[in-house]
Amino acid sequence: QVRSHRAGTVDVAGLFALTSELSELSVAGKALMTSYYSTAGMHANLETDLVSGSNVMAASSACSKMSFGEAASTLVINCVGASILVFPKVMADCGFVSAISLCIISAATSIQCGTLISDACTFVEQHFNVSVVPSFEALAFYIGGSKMRNVLIVTNNFVMVGSIVAYLQFVVDSFSNMIPLPELVIRFGIVWPLYAMLAMLTSLKQLARVANVGLLAVFLECGSIILGAIWRSFLIGACSPHTAGGCRWYTLEPAVPQSGWLGVWGKSAAVFLFSCAVLGTVPTVRSQIERPADMPRILRAAFSTICVINIIVMSLGYYGFGGSAPDNAAVELSKGHSIRFPVIGVVCSIAVLINMFISTPLCSFCFISVFESTGSDALRTPLTPLNIIFRASFMLVLSFVSWQVPYVIEVIGLISAVFVCCNNVFFPVVFIARAPGRPPLGITKQISLCITLLIGAYVLVFGFQGSLDTLMSKLAADHDSDKASASHEMNSLSSFSITSWLLEVVG
Repeated sequence: QVRSHRAGTVDVAGLFALTSELSELSVAGKALMTSYYSTAGMHANLETDLVSGSNVMAASSACSKMSFGEAASTLVINCVGASILVFPKVMADCGFVSAISLCIISAATSIQCGTLISDACTFVEQHFNVSVVPSFEALAFYIGGSKMRNVLIVTNNFVMVGSIVAYLQFVVDSFSNMIPLPELVIRFGIVWPLYAMLAMLTSLKQLARVANVGLLAVFLECGSIILGAIWRSFLIGACSPHTAGGCRWYTLEPAVPQSGWLGVWGKSAAVFLFSCAVLGTVPTVRSQIERPADMPRILRAAFSTICVINIIVMSLGYYGFGGSAPDNAAVELSKGHSIRFPVIGVVCSIAVLINMFISTPLCSFCFISVFESTGSDALRTPLTPLNIIFRASFMLVLSFVSWQVPYVIEVIGLISAVFVCCNNVFFPVVFIARAPGRPPLGITKQISLCITLLIGAYVLVFGFQGSLDTLMSKLAADHDSDKASASHEMNSLSSFSITSWLLEVVG
């Protein structure tokens, strides 16, 4: 598709083949192909034949439209992933009331911004007389030209790369729950080779066969956290806030001094926003549903469901773990200090692995496709020896980054505060403000857009600050711990040497 667009033509047969693949997939398979369409739009040269390409896609996909329920479930499945493992910790950090409020605000903001994207697509289609806007990148080009599209490509790919870094840590933790090997061996001896193989995928249809397994993994993951947390609550008693020991304690407000509340709220909002980071697929899903006018209703149904799932898992997880909730609920269930649930922890870890092995190619395929679209030499031709080395090296670099920064919540917070915030909040507002053929905005609409921008600005500033401060504190603590450990070892060695010498002299 890339080469045909560069030549100034539309590969009609390729578009028909792409749509034919979609029609063969189940609902879960459509979720994967949704990202495939979005990625295809990213590296196509939209300056040439964009209008005719949109019309061809619309005509060829007429027989494979998704229903209301299928489209809503597609969005839900893509949102409920491994990030749900950190939600009990998020509630422990910012308190019961704040966590639920921020989760609801994030879902409401996602509904608002998704609706803005859908409305912008409608205005573009009417103004340019095209049948559908096929992707987020196509929408950016229609509204702001190649410059806006290129900025969107950059922010989107930073999200993809950052997501892989976070996913790597989830996978390492999950293998550590099941295999008693050193972390370095697991990370570079098991996880990196597996991720290198996943990076060799050249079509997301190869994942469609296991898409239904991924859906099952989501249910197992959520169910394991809920079951383990409730079971744990029966075995460990409750106590006053910040009490030492293995008891459960709770707070309504953030568990930090008031001076740090803004940062904690910002970081938590960024994590919730990350779990809803599928708004870039709204134009693609909209182009594949039976009635595009239903997209706002689909968004309300999907993100309301996501919000309810997140609140249930987060609240019950917090109830079971209390204020000392871990960064990764699956790890605590398997290797908890006070009590362990090995079987539940292993089931949860297996579910996370399945989820991550399906989710990661969506991100790596996106980034690698954009890189390969920049040229046609051996390095950028799929699966040539040089290209294979590049793909494996790409995963090796990300594995090293994940090893150096192993704090998932903070990594997610940093990515979301900057890049997800741009894609999910700022771009939708810009799109609706600059959409051609848009009628004048009423005062109510203008106020809602201002509120949306304020929410995005808050997450951008305080989410980044809160995540960065916590990350630096943890890295500093790790550094001090390593120095103390090394000093202890040296002292032990020195004491052993002096003792041996004294014994030798006395002897």
